[in-house]
Amino acid sequence: MSSPRAVLLRALAYLVGGVVLVVWAFQHGVERWDDAHCAGPDEGDCDLGMFTGFGWAAGALLLGVLAAVLLELWLRRRRQRDASANADATR
Repeated sequence: MSSPRAVLLRALAYLVGGVVLVVWAFQHGVERWDDAHCAGPDEGDCDLGMFTGFGWAAGALLLGVLAAVLLELWLRRRRQRDASANADATR
């Protein structure tokens, strides 16, 4: 079983990492839109880059949540395996 401090630190790491990932994805999406639609002499709808950024940010959020869930499942499985091995070793 993880200590409450370890759980809080992991939750904080997930939160900070998620915010950084979402902000980066938003900026990247806006930049890609601007590069594709606003770089030529006929500037298109440059204000629509924000919507592309929101799409990238939503995708990053979903991937971040999925990664956190998979990591927590993997850690739980490892802790259970270690606890089982320790129990077998003490018999």
